[in-house]
Amino acid sequence: MSDFKFTPFASVSSYILIPLNDVVDSTVSSLSSAVAAPLNLAAIIFIFLYGYNVMTGHVALSMHSLLNNVVKIIIVTTMATNADVFNTYVKGIFFGNLANAIGNAFNSNPVDADVFDYILLMANTRYQDFVAKAWLFDKIIVGLIGGLMFLAIIVFCTIGFIIQMFAKITLVMVISLGPIFISLYLFNVTRRYADAWISTLVNFTVLQVLVMFLGTMMCKITLYVFDSPYSSIYFLLPPVLVVSIVGSTLFQSLPTIASALSSGGPYHHAGTSAGSQMFSIASNALNLAGRGLNLGGSAARHTASGASSAAAQAAQAAQMMRGGGGRGPF
Repeated sequence: MSDFKFTPFASVSSYILIPLNDVVDSTVSSLSSAVAAPLNLAAIIFIFLYGYNVMTGHVALSMHSLLNNVVKIIIVTTMATNADVFNTYVKGIFFGNLANAIGNAFNSNPVDADVFDYILLMANTRYQDFVAKAWLFDKIIVGLIGGLMFLAIIVFCTIGFIIQMFAKITLVMVISLGPIFISLYLFNVTRRYADAWISTLVNFTVLQVLVMFLGTMMCKITLYVFDSPYSSIYFLLPPVLVVSIVGSTLFQSLPTIASALSSGGPYHHAGTSAGSQMFSIASNALNLAGRGLNLGGSAARHTASGASSAAAQAAQAAQMMRGGGGRGPF
């Protein structure tokens, strides 16, 4: 099956990323046009006032510092107000060239297909081989076991593909807002927002790279499993299940690894915060349950003591009535 034409993951990826690419271009163009006038005006006023104060001696700074600030302002304003420059140096590097270069370096598939589609190709090839070798009555059992093997492979590939699309779509959203955050780098008050944007950009770029690396690594492991000389599909099923479970677990932990590699991105902090919130909610629920049990026990003890007191009073009254009956009326 070298002429493998069914590529579901590559097709879905093209359906999602091609419209997103157009959205990024239109959004960047609109934001660059919107921030161009106020940013250029602020840059001109800053350069004029700063240069005037330096040249007249009101500010004790050198001309070298003035030139550094002017060059920084020119670079920031050009990146934020020129959509073509932004697409070349930001979008082209982080969303296009970097991902393609790393993907070509990692990709060792003999066919021109997505890594997850290639894993499906290998699983289908081995399944067809076992079905062709099986007897007539064994084809049903081989088909059931092959369906279970396909299900494990599909779940594993789907989890990896979802993480990959999550990284790409989030990276597209972050890049689309680039002109605004780049313009915020000019001012000391808003510079922390630009730093946070850069950290987020690096975080999801690293996540995308990790998905490519892990996908290629799991593809090689799966290829090694499928190329092993198993005489029956019964012996092939356990290693395929193990590889699928391990791969799914690793794919789910990739966002945390990416945020750790990028010096603590927002995803890791969000996950930590969500985990602490869930722990707090669980602790509060346990405390409320304990208080409810204590209140229930107190109420039960109070009810039992009240019932015993009433019973004692009733017994005492009955005894007095029996004793008074012997003396007759007063």
